[in-house]
Amino acid sequence: GTVLVANDRECVTECPTGLYNVSGVCENCTISCENGGTLVSDPNTCECQCGTVYNGSDCSGCKCENGGTCGGNSEQCDCPSDYSGVFCETCSKECQNGGTLNSGDCSCMCP
Repeated sequence: GTVLVANDRECVTECPTGLYNVSGVCENCTISCENGGTLVSDPNTCECQCGTVYNGSDCSGCKCENGGTCGGNSEQCDCPSDYSGVFCETCSKECQNGGTLNSGDCSCMCP
């Protein structure tokens, strides 16, 4: 059940052990965390703590950019060969024969 407690002029919902405050109502938390996410151990929330590259309430979303994928490592994306960084946000292509890097689309322009 829901317990309303007067807390300095306002009523707040406090839930008994094992239940979570979901929009002001005490309920069982039914979220299943994916991709190594863990359930936040706070009686006032029912959400997952996700690794660096995952997002969403259940950690099912992937924050990788530029064609990167969320693989087995929750702290770094698997990046295509021309990109690097935690989220594949950096173009790391090296242009040959005096070409110049266009970092906007990660392509080389010939001289």
